[in-house]
Amino acid sequence: MLESRGADIAPVRRAAGLDAQQLDDPDLRIDAAAARRAWETAVELTGEPDLGLVVAGAQPAGAFDLLEYAFRASPTLGRAFEQLVRYRRVVREDLEVALVDDGARVSVAFTLGR
Repeated sequence: MLESRGADIAPVRRAAGLDAQQLDDPDLRIDAAAARRAWETAVELTGEPDLGLVVAGAQPAGAFDLLEYAFRASPTLGRAFEQLVRYRRVVREDLEVALVDDGARVSVAFTLGR
């Protein structure tokens, strides 16, 4: 994705502490700090503050596997977020997700790290 926008991905890879071979591993997991450094570097390189949304929007249907299925199969957005809370470890083992209902609105809180 970054390469198609003319960005050199080597600095992003280095920021995450990854080598080129590791990027080819679809099962690779990196810790939250390394992921944060990689995203910050990618945003800096591209100048796109909403890069995460751009990358997500460029993915084909089905790319997010079980998480996507849970959202698509939910009858409401609220139920979809309840599924996210339930299956958060599919996304990241170190991801905590909480639904916060203050009576007037519901928000989703994400916390990375342990």
